[in-house]
Amino acid sequence: MFTPITDKMRAKVAGAQSAASPGLAKLDRVLALVTAHEASYREQEMQLEHMTTRLVYLEDQLRVAKAFEVADHAKELAAARIAIEQLHQQVKTLHEEREMSRAQHEEAVEALRQRQARSEAQVQRLVKMAEQQKREQQAAITQLQASTSAFLTKIIDSIGTQMQTIQTNVMEAVEDKTAAQIETSQAGYFRRDDAKRLQHWMKQKVAALQEQMQEQYKQVAKHMTELDEQCQHRLARQSADHSEQMQQAQQADAELARQLQEVQESSAKLVQRALKDHARSILAKENLPPDHQRPLDAALHQQQEAAALQVQIQSLAGRLEGVAAEAEHTRRQLRSLQHIALTCSKDVATLADGVTTVLHEPTQPTAVAPDVPTRASAPFFSLAASSRPGKTLPLNPYII
Repeated sequence: MFTPITDKMRAKVAGAQSAASPGLAKLDRVLALVTAHEASYREQEMQLEHMTTRLVYLEDQLRVAKAFEVADHAKELAAARIAIEQLHQQVKTLHEEREMSRAQHEEAVEALRQRQARSEAQVQRLVKMAEQQKREQQAAITQLQASTSAFLTKIIDSIGTQMQTIQTNVMEAVEDKTAAQIETSQAGYFRRDDAKRLQHWMKQKVAALQEQMQEQYKQVAKHMTELDEQCQHRLARQSADHSEQMQQAQQADAELARQLQEVQESSAKLVQRALKDHARSILAKENLPPDHQRPLDAALHQQQEAAALQVQIQSLAGRLEGVAAEAEHTRRQLRSLQHIALTCSKDVATLADGVTTVLHEPTQPTAVAPDVPTRASAPFFSLAASSRPGKTLPLNPYII
């Protein structure tokens, strides 16, 4: 190794240069080059020593790494592979469950729509049937009232015509009888035996008229009984048909409500299960690749669809309640029609009782009067002009 040049040596060289020859100057330059080379050598030697130290340290670290590389690296790779496979299997299972849930939801929604359409069609059919029954009952009641009124009017007109004819015959007979007796009698009054004969003849005429009226009353009563039986039979048949239809509609509504309850329960279970699965998988969602994040996004979308399905189910339940209320209103209308028919039947019965009262009212001729009536006198019988139910038709015998 070289001896380092000190400052003292440099001073001596510098002092000697002033008096030295050119050869000394050359020597100085050589010494300067040697000094620079020595400094560079020492610097390189220090760097070499530092690099040697670092090389030893790296060799030690490399030996440690090689010692653990064979044992731990394979285990870490195997554990990572197992974890990735498990996560992939979970994501795949979750995706399959979501697909199954979506299929079940679509089937449930389609079934609900079909049942809702059938229920609405059935409700419309029941409403149309109720309206048709209402029209038929109103037409039957109107026809019954019209036929009964026409029949009773015809009977009353016939009775009035017969009574007018009898009145005319009686008045003509009385006038003829009176004229004959006035001609044969000087005193101008009836003999007692002639009055008795006239009274007997009058009784016979009244009895014949009562027999005719009794026969006509029997016909009226028979016709009224037949009409009442027809009306009651028609009302009973329509009520039975409507009750059966309403019972079927109630059974269909109950079945639909039960199915709606089942769908709601299954939807609630699916939503709870989806929420639990989502809570378990949401923590690992950020570290999943895009292929694994798409099933989770689909699960969230299915959860929103399940919530919308529950809203639709609640809306359908509200519409079913409205259908039940409309069916109840239809039943009330039918009961009102039955009450109207019953009232009409009672009115007809009251009218029949009025006719019976008229026909059974007694007619007794009074004693003989000294005055003789003429054709311009009051009628023999007065007939009521009204044919309303309960209006009696009294017989007023004229005093002879």
